[in-house]
Amino acid sequence: YKVSYRIVSNSLPLTNFLALEDYDVAIPSTVGTHDLFVVGLSTELRAVFKRSGQPNTDIVITDISVKELGEGWTIGGGWSIGEDEAVADGSQSPSNILSQDLGLVAGKSYKISFESNRVSGTLFVRDSDNTTLYTLNSGTGSAANTIYITWAGSGGTLKFYAYNYNGSITNITVQEVDWNFGGGWSLGSN
Repeated sequence: YKVSYRIVSNSLPLTNFLALEDYDVAIPSTVGTHDLFVVGLSTELRAVFKRSGQPNTDIVITDISVKELGEGWTIGGGWSIGEDEAVADGSQSPSNILSQDLGLVAGKSYKISFESNRVSGTLFVRDSDNTTLYTLNSGTGSAANTIYITWAGSGGTLKFYAYNYNGSITNITVQEVDWNFGGGWSLGSN
């Protein structure tokens, strides 16, 4: 989630701070606009004012908003969701998977597109059976990636596995394509 808020005034001494309940982390309490990115732990998000015995202190907070980011995606280790992108931290773990069950159907053809901003490492695009559909492991900077495949997974889950991938992905789209080929033509990979 992206939590945004604006502090209009704050008479708190430095020994006081704001915290998000369940997160055990201090959040900015200076005058101005602030954005936080958090993974939801429950159905409630509460800001908690912690003071150290100081009476008569005031803080005015306005323009509070909570926006869900990465709706429907399961975020594994090494991944985080930013403003408009999924970010991989370059770590190497079998749990570094960003996935979503899109209900993809075996035997149907799909166009999978996403934009990447690669610093280093390898990113694998996989089906529900962990079969690699596409590998991104060269070049740095921004790139548009498009894959045409006939889905062979036993389930409908699309996975992005970040094997020491340091970078981000955004604008992920999956479209079913209905190809009617004449004789002698077929759908290839990539």
